[in-house]
Amino acid sequence: MLKAASPLLSILLALGLAACSSTGGSQTGFLSGGGDADATATTQQTVSNDPDTRVMQLAWNTARADKCGFQFNAPKMRASYLAWEGELGAAPEDIARYATGYDQSSALFRARIKAEPISDYCSGKVVSDIRSAMTQYIAGDFSARAVYKRPVIIVQEENQAASAYLKSMTAD
Repeated sequence: MLKAASPLLSILLALGLAACSSTGGSQTGFLSGGGDADATATTQQTVSNDPDTRVMQLAWNTARADKCGFQFNAPKMRASYLAWEGELGAAPEDIARYATGYDQSSALFRARIKAEPISDYCSGKVVSDIRSAMTQYIAGDFSARAVYKRPVIIVQEENQAASAYLKSMTAD
């Protein structure tokens, strides 16, 4: 039974690794060995503009703004966001769910970044991103923003180890 399942397992593993290594044709995939330029590159991706995304982004950006010393009124911003969702037609029970989601997410995000030193966390790019988001929020626009994702780079030696593992799985 194990011998019969081995080719299927090998194919599934190979497909999974191939999917991880492709990022729309770029050379900065999960399993590709990249240079220093690849490690710092960011790619912009679109995001759906739904209430769940908006509440998570607001919680994340306000937690980061607080960490980096931005001066803003967090309770007022939260109230403005909830009022904005109400203007878009959200039902009162949905607004209550968004408020709970914001509170829980904000607490989680603040705990997540608490241990990082401010000097390391609040780099120029992070501060620039926070400033852009906070300017949008203060203007009363809580629309979801494009998300930037850094590709994960694995060194070439790990690529070779993965290839060797795949070959060992297909050998009889």
